[in-house]
Amino acid sequence: MDTQVQATTTLMSRANRPWIIVWLGFAVALTSVGCSARSRDTGTHPSAIATSPEPSPTIAAIATTTAAPTPARPFICPADSSGRAAGGPVTPADLCNATLLIPSWADSDTACAHGTVHMKDGKSPPLPRTNSVASQIRIATIVGADVDHDGVAEAVVVISCPVGDPPLDQVVAFGRTASGTIHTLGQVIGPVNGGINKATGLAANSDGSIRVEVTKVLGSDDHAVASQVHQWRTYSWGGQRFTQTAGSTSFDADKSTTHLTIAATSIVLAKPQGAVRHGSLTVTVANTGATPAAGVSIRPILTEGVTGVAESPCTVSFVIVSCTVGDIAAGTSRKITLDVTVETAFADMVAENPTRNFISSNVVQLLVGDQLYTTTAGLAMTLNR
Repeated sequence: MDTQVQATTTLMSRANRPWIIVWLGFAVALTSVGCSARSRDTGTHPSAIATSPEPSPTIAAIATTTAAPTPARPFICPADSSGRAAGGPVTPADLCNATLLIPSWADSDTACAHGTVHMKDGKSPPLPRTNSVASQIRIATIVGADVDHDGVAEAVVVISCPVGDPPLDQVVAFGRTASGTIHTLGQVIGPVNGGINKATGLAANSDGSIRVEVTKVLGSDDHAVASQVHQWRTYSWGGQRFTQTAGSTSFDADKSTTHLTIAATSIVLAKPQGAVRHGSLTVTVANTGATPAAGVSIRPILTEGVTGVAESPCTVSFVIVSCTVGDIAAGTSRKITLDVTVETAFADMVAENPTRNFISSNVVQLLVGDQLYTTTAGLAMTLNR
């Protein structure tokens, strides 16, 4: 598994409001929650542009480089953005006010600028037929990498189109011709690649391959963001197009060889102890198959207002709670118990409106590696009066 590179701050409004994205690197910053836990074994585009194809069902996990990858940086137009007519790496000054050939956005082509686009300060003009600022695409981040091994670094950028729910991203590599002009080398990933619609991380390996943290997001509210699955995938230039060379090729785990079940208790909040009520959630993961299950983890997504303190085997990163289950032998199971709290003043409101939605709150994700296996239905939450 590639080591995750984090460098973006994403600020989100509350549920069902549009995202406001500020690119400062690539980690999604959300409101902090926590949990404490105990674990035990129980015995039981245009045609001229090279675009990335859909990945094959399986990709061998190969080590592309031993050196630490170079993370992308925010794309900022310099004061002098006249570009460079000579050779050398492609820079933000080259791209800010250039005429670029932008690959297809697939189904969103009517709303996202593509084809020949005249950029200004790193953004496209609004599409004439929509006259909407929302249709402007922009270059969000940039990293340099010699993807075609010609001795000169290309510019690999995340281009964002702020339409839809959520907005769309694609990653494109731009190079320089012998005469010094900027040309589109190819699309690394686009919104048509296996359900990917967000590039939440970008980095370059020393061998010229590109690492992209890809995400499939279902909506733009806080719970949808919490329920998304992030994966680092590696792409390499093959002379005609970029192809995936390492990492997962699907957001969904293969259930043909791994057979798991997950069961979770309702959340019962005890009588008030001062300003808080304490409760717990117990999750049991069982391997009902004939082969071991490796790299199993769970992610509880709780109703807003239910919090706790992280303890092994759980960690809390902003709003994301992740608990390591580990390897589960065939015919055995493991339990994870999460200790939770809620402020007494808000307990009635939390219990009466737990937002029991399959992809919202009071659900538990079951993951194998970085792939989603299943998600529980919404769990009940009650108060001990």
